[in-house]
Amino acid sequence: MGMSCGCPVTHCGVVTDVDARNGVINWNVTCPLRPRNEGFIDIGYYVSQAYEGVVKESREPIRLGQRYWFLPRRCMLQWRHSGLVNAITRMKDGNLKVRIEGLLIG
Repeated sequence: MGMSCGCPVTHCGVVTDVDARNGVINWNVTCPLRPRNEGFIDIGYYVSQAYEGVVKESREPIRLGQRYWFLPRRCMLQWRHSGLVNAITRMKDGNLKVRIEGLLIG
């Protein structure tokens, strides 16, 4: 939880991996109802290093090293985000799994 990249909305998620040496936490964003029902740990403020997600549709081809504007599916404010594509993997269903770094909101 906490605020990321200047977003005023509290983010809630489930931790999937923690690197104890460098403090990097991998997690999946969920809705705010899950921690209210199941309990939570407040990690305070944090800095997002990257987003990883599935691109199901795009107006232009996704290219490595290019900056794109995008809208995360669960963004409660529906603000556009921007980031540099760092990795692309084509999945079996034809969609792309993309890692985006250098995040900006607005």
